[in-house]
Amino acid sequence: MRMPHAGLACVLMLLTGLTFFNLTSGSVLTWSGASLRGVAAVGAVQHLEATSGPQLRQLNQLVHLWVEHSEGLRVGPEINWVQWLLGTLYPPAARSQLAARILASGEGDCSERSAVLQAMLSRRGIASRLVGLGGHVVLETQPVDGGGLVLDPDYGVEFPGTVSELSGGQRDDEIRSALASAGFAESQIQLYREILYSQQDNQAIDWNRPLSPRLFWMEWMTQGVVQVACCGVILFLIGTIRW
Repeated sequence: MRMPHAGLACVLMLLTGLTFFNLTSGSVLTWSGASLRGVAAVGAVQHLEATSGPQLRQLNQLVHLWVEHSEGLRVGPEINWVQWLLGTLYPPAARSQLAARILASGEGDCSERSAVLQAMLSRRGIASRLVGLGGHVVLETQPVDGGGLVLDPDYGVEFPGTVSELSGGQRDDEIRSALASAGFAESQIQLYREILYSQQDNQAIDWNRPLSPRLFWMEWMTQGVVQVACCGVILFLIGTIRW
């Protein structure tokens, strides 16, 4: 085999090999980029799912405790090299939208932690939607007989009612009480109230939809591209190696 072909094959095989194993496995534990904290988080989720009927508040607290707050998970070449390359051209494309991948990493910002919680609720048939409030993202469950619930896994708090009720000032005492019970100082409570009552950058996503559907499907599609590329490299090597 000529050296240029050998070098190209080695580079392609390295890139595709980084993601081949996790693409062919169904377990969340096999995602590339999984951290020790992420493995512990997955274990905590599996343990909770084995119990009978975990409450929404339990799930909210689980995400808050096991998915550490960060500036957000960025997909590197060891996770999905196609998505990573796209992210160099359009930075938002490098942000993961997949709840399993975020959970396995053990870290995420407010929107990513809410996405993990949304996936857990979806598995239980509970409709929810992501709501942006002044740059902060919370999760609102669809109102049923018992009323709605606003869950904030980033802060580890939950409030009865809907986002519109909270942002309208109708439940200010309950907001203060919940935050104080969670151990937040008065200055932090005031900051949270300002975010909640902000009228800037407010947006409610459709029920059971990811924060960015286009980026979500792009991430799934690039995984398929990587898998196809992996098979292509293997066939290329088989066809070009001559002893």
